[in-house]
Amino acid sequence: MDKKRTLSVVLAAAVFLICSFSGPALGLDVPRAGTALGLVLAGVVLWVTNQFDLVVGSLLIGIGAIVLGLIPVSDFQTKFGTSSFLTMFGMMTVSQGATHTNITRRLAFFFLYKFGRSPALILLAVCIVTGIVSAFCSNLATTVVMSSICIGILIELNEEKGKSGLGKAMMLCIPIFSMVGGMALISGSPSMNTVGVTSLEEATGGACTITYGQWAAVGIICALALTIPTWFIYKTYFKVPHKSEKVIEPEYFKEKLIALGPMAGSEMRWIITVALMVGTMVAGVLTTPVASLLFGFITICPIIGTVKCSEAMKGLPLNVLMVSGMAPIIALLFNEYGIGDWITRDLAAHLEGMPVFVLMLVLALFLTVVNNVFANATAGIIAVCVAAFAPMVMAMGYNPSIILLPAIFMGACTVVLGVQINVVLTYDYGYWEMKDPVIPGCIISVLWTVIICIIAYFVGPLVGMSYYL
Repeated sequence: MDKKRTLSVVLAAAVFLICSFSGPALGLDVPRAGTALGLVLAGVVLWVTNQFDLVVGSLLIGIGAIVLGLIPVSDFQTKFGTSSFLTMFGMMTVSQGATHTNITRRLAFFFLYKFGRSPALILLAVCIVTGIVSAFCSNLATTVVMSSICIGILIELNEEKGKSGLGKAMMLCIPIFSMVGGMALISGSPSMNTVGVTSLEEATGGACTITYGQWAAVGIICALALTIPTWFIYKTYFKVPHKSEKVIEPEYFKEKLIALGPMAGSEMRWIITVALMVGTMVAGVLTTPVASLLFGFITICPIIGTVKCSEAMKGLPLNVLMVSGMAPIIALLFNEYGIGDWITRDLAAHLEGMPVFVLMLVLALFLTVVNNVFANATAGIIAVCVAAFAPMVMAMGYNPSIILLPAIFMGACTVVLGVQINVVLTYDYGYWEMKDPVIPGCIISVLWTVIICIIAYFVGPLVGMSYYL
């Protein structure tokens, strides 16, 4: 084990021991609350130091809670079974259909053929397609597919690596707009969205939730509202021209589209599968977990499916799935040992009496900052923060479903640092440097938070999300 990993383990152990022996001194009133807090923070340390897979920190919290006698095995099994693990598993299985068919390429070349008349418009077309695809497919899968398409466009335009404004903007906008599309539907970024919703349900004892339809009503409007401003910021910051010395003729994209051939049966089956999954969840015909698993099964089912089961399983991010499985365990520890109340005790005093919109904005900005600092531990950060904030918001008389909705939305949007796992996927193409995403990322982080809060504030009540309990 190298020095960085050793330091990470030592730091996690130190945090655990300090908290375990300092519970009363820290103001934790419930017996063994210090041990519970130390265990969760030790897991967080392993997440944020990025020296181990997310699975390690997740299992530390889950297994540690049992071994230390903080929760009985039966509670662990119940909470894990009611977590978002299976929901995410189903949604991510469905999304594999997009990466194993030509549907994404077909959509990309169609939009580029229709709108790609200049570098700036090519960038806009890429942004729109990425957002659309990511609404139904995982962010990571969307980024991989779209970047492989766009590298050919940049080469065709003779865009120089490291100097091309279009190259920088395009290769950064692909992961950025995968996040924009990911917030449109719960299934758009299931690895983060379902963690937020499940953590909310667990932290409130099932009293509060966000339905698929409510999320879609707010999320789709947010995705649409963010598209043009975000494109404009990246286009302007990286000085993407409206004219170029070499212009790709529309026929180039048309030829690419024709080369794909007629739409295959697997593509049609995937479109139908996604449409039925989303439709049944929005209409409330099936619950989100049932619909996710049913259509996940259909996706890998022989004859009527889209992708072989063995291929689909290779693309599932087990590390993030494990974080989602442990999210209810974190919420249980926070509730059982009064950690949530302890964390928010002083904060609640400062937030007491705040107008609904201001409270919504403050909590969303807080999660935005924390998640961008700890870029690759977002699922864990969302679980911890929602577990702490939801009871506090309820104690203030507000409905955490709508108050925390913008914070949960922003939980999956880590756009400032280039090391974030979704963003760094396009780094090796060589078009942007690690300093490039920082300034535009900071700008859109604040802009997105404000816009999302405004939309949630006005649209939420229209879909049954009241401000007050």
